[in-house]
Amino acid sequence: MRTRKIPNIGFNRPSSDKVVCFKNNGEVFSAKYEAEHWLSQHGFSYGSTCLCPYVPIQKGEYTLPQKLHNFDKEDVKMMDGVIYSLDYRGGDVEIWLKEDRL
Repeated sequence: MRTRKIPNIGFNRPSSDKVVCFKNNGEVFSAKYEAEHWLSQHGFSYGSTCLCPYVPIQKGEYTLPQKLHNFDKEDVKMMDGVIYSLDYRGGDVEIWLKEDRL
């Protein structure tokens, strides 16, 4: 089995006031879809999953590489946060925003 290194996103889980949580309601990907809807409603866009727990977020139009494993250090600086989950299919999802990006 091929393993993929989890990318360094440049920050740790922020304080609770910068984290938005979405609970899975029993339907496949329900928390992920709710998180994506919340981001769209608040002016954020996002990349794609890449077999790691993070999906990159950017305020406004998304202009970064789609997957975190393609990021360089400058891309990480431009990222405004991440969508985080260990199980996007059936688990809960969190949005982590960088301290200065809300």
